[in-house]
Amino acid sequence: MVNNVTDWTSEEGITEEEKIYYYRKAGKIGYEVLYTVKDMIKPGTPIIEICATTESMILEKGAEGFGFPTNVSIDNIAAHYSSPHGDENLIPDTGIIKLDLGVHVNGYIADTAISVNLSPELKELN
Repeated sequence: MVNNVTDWTSEEGITEEEKIYYYRKAGKIGYEVLYTVKDMIKPGTPIIEICATTESMILEKGAEGFGFPTNVSIDNIAAHYSSPHGDENLIPDTGIIKLDLGVHVNGYIADTAISVNLSPELKELN
């Protein structure tokens, strides 16, 4: 039985320098993936393709896993749309698209996101 937080989040034996290293590595991977994958956000691109590419790149760059499934949210879906298996949704011609990803390195997680504006009438949001 878990009695307190330290029962399941033990960091025994991990130095502060190691923690910082893991966070920085996760953050660097997240940044690199985010700014590569954001260029895929174009009308007609399958959302599931963006998610699959994001998650493959995270692993290829040396992360142990994802902080959470990749989220590609459109317009009024402010966050947390994870493309399900077989998803046929595409990036629309216009809209605000949010890409949110998490990277985990040795249990230390970096979370990063970006919004891409595909609506010329909303150019002030750029």
